[in-house]
Amino acid sequence: MRTHWNGFTLIELLVVITIIGVLASVTLASLNEAREGAKVTSALNDLRGIKTRSSIFLNQTNTYPSDCYASCGPDDDPFVNSFGIDGWKGPYPPMWNLVHPWGGGYGMITYDANQDGTIEILIYMDDDEPFTNFSNNQGRIPLETLLKLDEILDDGDLSTGNFVGDGRDSIGSGGGALSVEGEAIWATTY
Repeated sequence: MRTHWNGFTLIELLVVITIIGVLASVTLASLNEAREGAKVTSALNDLRGIKTRSSIFLNQTNTYPSDCYASCGPDDDPFVNSFGIDGWKGPYPPMWNLVHPWGGGYGMITYDANQDGTIEILIYMDDDEPFTNFSNNQGRIPLETLLKLDEILDDGDLSTGNFVGDGRDSIGSGGGALSVEGEAIWATTY
């Protein structure tokens, strides 16, 4: 007498495992895309926050905040220290401890980037980790992400407009690039 085993054949098991593998890879790809989208949103919020506090600072003091690079600390941060400026109503949210989602720091300088007599506040997304020298480069932002940020904030071209980066801009004092690969600069005017 033959007994029938009601189990799965090897082929059926392989098909099920293959289907599970395909579903897992699609899910992981979607998760990575969502994770990168969340990083972009976080960076946009940081950039807009720095712009807002710079605008408040300028409106209250009638002067631009002092420069604060990624190496800027709590003693140098113009949003934390009054430096004797009339009308300063801070402290404002600090900038010295902000780290963008790719591990680099933020910076800010006042500069006539367009050489048109108008001072802009340039907000950097530096590729150097905070409190390091300028050759750290551990927080590089992927090119695809820089392009996405440029599409949202500006014109989608990293070499033109108010959001430039990846070494493609020509807003340096000698007409060369002010950014390097993996960095971006958002020029804001008031």
